[in-house]
Amino acid sequence: MPIIADNIELQTNRDATSLRMSSVEKFADGSGYRCNLAVRSGRFTYDGPFFFDDSFVGEAIVAIQSMLTGKPGEAVLKGLWEKDSICFAMNRLGHVAVRGLLLENGGHTQSLKFEFLTDQTIFNQLLQDLLALHTA
Repeated sequence: MPIIADNIELQTNRDATSLRMSSVEKFADGSGYRCNLAVRSGRFTYDGPFFFDDSFVGEAIVAIQSMLTGKPGEAVLKGLWEKDSICFAMNRLGHVAVRGLLLENGGHTQSLKFEFLTDQTIFNQLLQDLLALHTA
């Protein structure tokens, strides 16, 4: 799978919170993506693989475009059959909660549920990055 995006990073402007998807690859059949996800939420961190479907990218683009007009809403990136997810939810004041659930299955299941707050200024670059993925 070729890498179609080097880095998609939220500009949270805080040291204690970050989210970056790097080395984003699109599946050969175009159905979804794999990336290396790095999340920092306070003292909790995750650095590992994350998979999400193209159908959710399309829905997230529409949701972010709506939120950029000031309407509350949420955009979700996830796999169709997976519980792992990242959600960007904006309230009527423009505050954005970035939350997610990340699971690692195997002999012993590990999970990380995170949430941090930022504002709608993250959406302009995120929208451009998701549009580039969706059309690649």
